[in-house]
Amino acid sequence: MATAEKFTDDAYDFIEKLGDSRKGYRTCREPLRDALGFKCIPYKKKYTIVFIETDNEIIVCEFILSKRIYW
Repeated sequence: MATAEKFTDDAYDFIEKLGDSRKGYRTCREPLRDALGFKCIPYKKKYTIVFIETDNEIIVCEFILSKRIYW
């Protein structure tokens, strides 16, 4: 259980850092997600975080295995 809590805490910390306005992120390469304006970033090589970035917030849409998304 402690391992799961640590993973969750680390993931939340990573997502929180996405809100740094000094950084910008590319849209996903997958055509459907790109058309919707979603942005993708890898997390620990095994996972991908798909999100929408606005001027004042990050909205996480998906947290999925990287092998299930086209890069």
